[in-house]
Amino acid sequence: MFRNSLDHSGVYGDSGSGIYAGVLWRKQTGGPVRSSPTIAGGLVFIGSSDGNFYALETFTGHEKWRFRADSAIASSAAAADGRVFFSSYKGTFYAVNSDTGKQLWKAQFDPDAPLAYEQELGEHPVTYSGDFLLSSPAILDNTAVVGGGDGLVYAFDVKSGRVRWKFRTGGRVRSSPAVSNGVVYVGSFDGSIYAIDLASGKQVWRYDTKGHSLKAGDFGFDRTSILSSPAVSDGVVYVGSRDSHLYAIDAAEGKLKWVYDYEKDGMTWTTSSPAVKNQVVYTGTADGHFIHALRAADGRQLWRFEMPERVWSSPAIAGSQLYITNQSGSLYAVDARSGRESWHFQTGASVQSSPAVVDGVVYFGGNDGAVYAIRVDGTQPMERAVYWDEATAKLWASTDYSVKVADEASFRDFFHARGYDIVGAASLGDWLARRIADHAPSVVVFATCTLPRDVGGSAPAHGLFRRYLDSGGKVVWVGFPPLLFNLIVDKNNKLTDLSIGWDDASNLLSVSWKGALHEEKTSNQVTPAGRDWGLADWWLGTWDMPLSPELTPLALDDRGFAGAWVRNFGSAPGTGFVYIGLGGWDSEMLGRLAIVAEYRPRPQ
Repeated sequence: MFRNSLDHSGVYGDSGSGIYAGVLWRKQTGGPVRSSPTIAGGLVFIGSSDGNFYALETFTGHEKWRFRADSAIASSAAAADGRVFFSSYKGTFYAVNSDTGKQLWKAQFDPDAPLAYEQELGEHPVTYSGDFLLSSPAILDNTAVVGGGDGLVYAFDVKSGRVRWKFRTGGRVRSSPAVSNGVVYVGSFDGSIYAIDLASGKQVWRYDTKGHSLKAGDFGFDRTSILSSPAVSDGVVYVGSRDSHLYAIDAAEGKLKWVYDYEKDGMTWTTSSPAVKNQVVYTGTADGHFIHALRAADGRQLWRFEMPERVWSSPAIAGSQLYITNQSGSLYAVDARSGRESWHFQTGASVQSSPAVVDGVVYFGGNDGAVYAIRVDGTQPMERAVYWDEATAKLWASTDYSVKVADEASFRDFFHARGYDIVGAASLGDWLARRIADHAPSVVVFATCTLPRDVGGSAPAHGLFRRYLDSGGKVVWVGFPPLLFNLIVDKNNKLTDLSIGWDDASNLLSVSWKGALHEEKTSNQVTPAGRDWGLADWWLGTWDMPLSPELTPLALDDRGFAGAWVRNFGSAPGTGFVYIGLGGWDSEMLGRLAIVAEYRPRPQ
């Protein structure tokens, strides 16, 4: 379920090494994925704003089934006893068979309660509530407990859908209930935390946060609502609020133990749900742009890590690492003890989905409509490089065959911003030789589509470049075939001619370029293999190859030629020479290339 357990501590098993090992898979849906993933029975359950609820295979991301709901799904699922439960934007609570995706029953919440923020401010040109996440259910003793936008907390019989009890709060309930020792803990948009007896639905206690008494009209924005979901650990309830405070409340009596005040950080919202492990509380802030660790005993800050953008999601702890997403579109791995960044992974849009970690893989969704599975089971960090040679780029720019130098520089900068080392003609050979020696997982992406002759070698089938591929290396290439063209320059470094070496190009990769189709703007349609590698459904490309046994086609043109393909050299899946014929680069295609570059499926 959301936050992995009934207490919502956000702690997952000691899974994997925490070392980034590449992209296991990426699954595209038809809308933003704000729901957080739930993993059960070898499947990833997750909803999308396209109105579909997906069951994806954990190993491949392949779709087992999808269920069409009545509207967008922004709640996270809970799975138990062959059933999976989730809510839609229209207030429908679904129970679906987890094996088949067939609906078992559904229940309807009443219409959403009015927002106090909008009531207090009345007509307002820019009304922003941030109300796009929904409550996620908790399941215990054949009872599913979930909050509704109507201000009610519901307890359903999981088999029949019968309402066992309803508990009314004073505002929308988007917070996800936590359960500990037979008590349900949940926050409401009325600014209060409620403790409810699971068996009877009767109130045990209520704690009014500072926001309960604040008025939005005094600030111009919401300072009342509680979107954060409580975490319960060692008899204490931890929860954040839009009133710029994080609360630690005694779970038995509802009395305040301590509070962390964020007003000094610009009255930032704390919508993130805390994670708690080893007497340390971890949480993130919205406008504060940071995550931090607090001592559970008294709320003293142990460390703070600055984030590039707002943090709406909730951290997950697995092993020594804390995993957290943010509005810059990044997944960060941060050392839980020191607060230092271990690595980060960049997506194509902002992220509100919270990560889940199972069997050495981090799963999360993005506002680019994708579900990501990122491997954290590496034995060595992945070495990544982008090749760029300005002198060669300028020579190409003087011909009719290449893109502008500025475009290649943008290509270089995109990958450099993702953490790729920039290597040039003088340093490429050394980089490849080190990878042959250390056997680290690696990839080099070529922004400049010319292979230095000394790297290709006088006998290309045995040169340094080929030895790198034979040793398990990976190359992503988007231009003319490597070693096809030899640039002839004079003593003033002026391009005087081009010579064509079909044999060198073929020997380098042990593929035949004969019959290749070089036309601008060919239509490329992705294959199932190309979709696994992360490519878009279609694009306009160039340099399409006839099919041959040694090539795995990733995209096919209208004639059945491969506009994208991979040549594996007997090493692990996701390695080898990857060719993608592109007629042009944009941010969307560069993002896809990055997924291709870092795609590392596990061996079957």
